[in-house]
Amino acid sequence: MDWPIAVDALNLLQVAAVPYTLLIDEAGVVQSINPKEDAFDAFLESDPVTFEKAESSDLAAAVASTKRLEELAEQSNTAATWAALGEHLFLWGGDASVRRCVDSFSRAVDLAPEDGWLHFRLGVAYRRLFDLDQNDMDLFRHAISQWQASLELDPNQYIWRRRIQQYGPRLDKPYSFYDWIHQAREEIVDRGDTPHPLSVEPGGAEFAYPSKSGDLNKNTTSEPDSEGRIIRDEGPGIRLEHTWVAATYEDKKAGRLHLKFQPDPIQTLHWNNEAEPLTVWVQPAEGWNFEKSLLTFPNPERPTDGAPRSLEFEMTQVGDSASSTITGYALYNVCEDINGVCMYRRQDFSIELENVKR
Repeated sequence: MDWPIAVDALNLLQVAAVPYTLLIDEAGVVQSINPKEDAFDAFLESDPVTFEKAESSDLAAAVASTKRLEELAEQSNTAATWAALGEHLFLWGGDASVRRCVDSFSRAVDLAPEDGWLHFRLGVAYRRLFDLDQNDMDLFRHAISQWQASLELDPNQYIWRRRIQQYGPRLDKPYSFYDWIHQAREEIVDRGDTPHPLSVEPGGAEFAYPSKSGDLNKNTTSEPDSEGRIIRDEGPGIRLEHTWVAATYEDKKAGRLHLKFQPDPIQTLHWNNEAEPLTVWVQPAEGWNFEKSLLTFPNPERPTDGAPRSLEFEMTQVGDSASSTITGYALYNVCEDINGVCMYRRQDFSIELENVKR
């Protein structure tokens, strides 16, 4: 494909499945939807359409349009006008307008809570905001919550289900969403070029392949601090947040738990990458099999950093009942920024899961 590719992240076309092909001429007129091969060939062989390009500044027009939409939304206070403002900010406002976009879609959802499209678009806006600020795990949780709300309103919407499955368990996946990235990078390097860096690297759930049986490997790794001898991080100096993504089908009792660890900026701590890496142990829980009980985040090459670290793992439910509480602990090496004192600490955690299927 050697033509420009546009991404309809908000699904403004309201398609329920892909692929979906539009033939658009030079004047921006849609000439055909899902064309057959003969129509496609005829379109490519047709003479270009002549049209006059507008002389006004696109940026100036966008700014003027934003002001008009804001005034209209405030005056009418309808779901339609707040949604129109949210769509405009998402498409034309850039990264600086994403929080305003979230606020606009939120106000639209409040006015029309039974509109699945508004829930879906609010989820997309929340996820975009999380991609810009990965220190705030609440944004990711809000995105999943809004997509789940949209799917409950219309369980037949393929696109909405796929957005949840992208971050969910392997038992619920139709395919690996981004395995092609590895192949693309290898082919780019092989031809002598350098792959462009991604603004957000896909996580394990997005690379994972589907599982048909739901059986997870038995954990044979020994517990790293079974006697609890590591000193507890009472602060704690590392903040832990989580997002639980349950399977979208009722009969697939599985989920994926996303964990994020972030040094507390108030306590001025940073990771010590010259010692043992961040390690997480998940305690056995009634009614669950874990993909892993021991998770490790490899140390970056630089000796210290303060960036958030994310780990995730799969869970499948065994039997008709399962605990809604997952416990475990994290072990990590951190240092103080002020006097350089380094510490090896343990943080115990207890996580309450939502939407555990019974």
